[in-house]
Amino acid sequence: LFKFDLSESMPLHISRINSILGIIYLATKNKQVIKILSFTGFFALLSFLYPSRVQGITHPLGVSFLVNHTITLLLPFFAMIAYDFRIQKSDKQIPFIFMMVYMMTVYFINPLVNGNYFYLVMRPFAFLNGLPDSLYLAICAIVTFALFSVAEVCYYSLSEYLTEREFTSKQYQSINQP
Repeated sequence: LFKFDLSESMPLHISRINSILGIIYLATKNKQVIKILSFTGFFALLSFLYPSRVQGITHPLGVSFLVNHTITLLLPFFAMIAYDFRIQKSDKQIPFIFMMVYMMTVYFINPLVNGNYFYLVMRPFAFLNGLPDSLYLAICAIVTFALFSVAEVCYYSLSEYLTEREFTSKQYQSINQP
């Protein structure tokens, strides 16, 4: 009943961390938390493009994967509309630092628990397997920065659009009240 395999059961996959961040944000409305989730949540897009060992959509784990990653992607938009959250230029800095600390943490935890958190051990593409860890980590950092840069442009553009349209939480609340 309580067979937990630390290599898979720890809340160290980025999607699990994002779920926890989402819960914390909904409970506290902390802008730093949603800022981090907004950027780290963009990894959910990559998981749809290249799902790793995901069960079929009819399997409970497949449904969980789909629901979790979809909510992770939608929560920042909800925060923008319902709570007037906005992404500003250069907001990716703190989430990027968070990701670098996360990546280095799981780099050292993976061998201790025989894990593959952030796919640092079993890499997503075969051609990456022969690379030294230092080069692979540098590539991960570059991809993360590029992904966060795309996210920043998308969120900032949406923030500008919502601000120009003066679409605020007050309007959202008036729409949803009888």
